[in-house]
Amino acid sequence: MTTSRPTLRERQWQVRDEAILEAAHDLLHQQGYAEMNMDDLASQVGISKATLYHHFASKEDLVISVIVRAIRANEEHLRASEPGISAIARLETMLRRAFERRTSFTLTGATLAPERVREHPRYQEQRLRMISIVTELIEEAQNAGDLDPQLSAAVVAPALLRLIQIDFSDLVNSGICTPATLSDTLVTMLLNGIRVDQRSTL
Repeated sequence: MTTSRPTLRERQWQVRDEAILEAAHDLLHQQGYAEMNMDDLASQVGISKATLYHHFASKEDLVISVIVRAIRANEEHLRASEPGISAIARLETMLRRAFERRTSFTLTGATLAPERVREHPRYQEQRLRMISIVTELIEEAQNAGDLDPQLSAAVVAPALLRLIQIDFSDLVNSGICTPATLSDTLVTMLLNGIRVDQRSTL
């Protein structure tokens, strides 16, 4: 069964959609959600404000799309990993990328009210996809002997993703740690634990 190729108009729409999302991502980092101006965004992309709203019905809808796009990028990165890379290594990379992205957004105030994000259908759909992928990774790592097989992967996966949503930017803003130290500490704590392995002292 052959699938029809997208028309020129559809390709142009997709290209413009990506350009809007990329520009919105940059403006969110520079200005934050409250200060991001839709007029400035339209001007930066080189389109009219009417065209912008034709793609995204509201500022909130646009920012949700930026967030979903970032989660999807993580999903695609996991699926595109080279053969031979262990599940635990892919899981670690995913967590580091997610913590670094989350920290960079919260440091600029580029966040939307968490409940508004969580309630959005497109966010919920993408989140369920990520939970499924992370659950598979955890199970694969358990089968390889890299994670405790007695832990419920169905519990661990959403727990990890929820932890990523926590705002730790106050630790960076106060000078307690750098974004890199924050990410490294959290990932190490999640994958290795904080309790000293008693077997090493025997």
